[in-house]
Parts: sequence; structure tokens; C-alpha cells
Amino acid sequence: MKQLGEALARFVQQQNLYNEVYGLFHDHDIRPRTEKLIDCWDSRIPVSLELEYLYSYYEMIDANAAGTHKLKNTAVEIGDARTFKGELKDEDTYETKNEFIEHVEPLLHHLLGENQTAYLFEYLSLCE
Repeated sequence: MKQLGEALARFVQQQNLYNEVYGLFHDHDIRPRTEKLIDCWDSRIPVSLELEYLYSYYEMIDANAAGTHKLKNTAVEIGDARTFKGELKDEDTYETKNEFIEHVEPLLHHLLGENQTAYLFEYLSLCE
């Protein structure tokens, strides 16, 4: 895996140099992920070990799509609010129901990673 990681790092370097000269990938950049993702592709499609490594450790950044994680987060939260028929707050304590948090948390972990989900929950005051 070390050789594969080094080869991918060289590939990204070369892609960046090529992009600077020829501008093939306008507003796109391949970057190492801050957290490794597992199963971040459609499992119905066979993926080689090399692609699995690439998808797990690198991401394509599109400057024109900045903020789309926020839209995906919102979509998860709205979709799950519908699942709970809008009953997200305990009527006595006005706290968000644990069932909702337990349902949404794994979905957001898959989308954002553990750290970013924790930051989002802290921002939304959903953590204890």
C-alpha cells in the first residue's frame, strides 16, 4: 500500500503540473482527504484495489460545487424529519429526540466523516 500511496501522490503532482500548463481541469483539484472514507462508492460496481484506495484517500474538489456538502446535509436532515413526521422535539423538554439523532448520525458520518459530524452536532447544539 505504501507504493500505491506514493504512486498516487506522484499522479496528483503530475496532474497539478499538467493542469497549470494546459488548464485541462478548470476549477478542479485532486486532494488527499482529511479522513479516510470507507465504502464511498456504489457497492454494485466492482472496484479494483487501486481505485478503492484512490476513492478512500483522495477527493476531487470542484470550486463551482463549493457548499454542496451543506446541501447534502440539509437533504439528509429534511428527509429524516419527514421520516419522523416532523416529531423531532420532545414536547416536555424541547430537546431533540434521541431517536432522531441516532437515526441521522450514521448517515452524516458516512457523508461527512466522524469529525465533521461532531462539529456539525456541536454547532447545532445536538451533543451533550
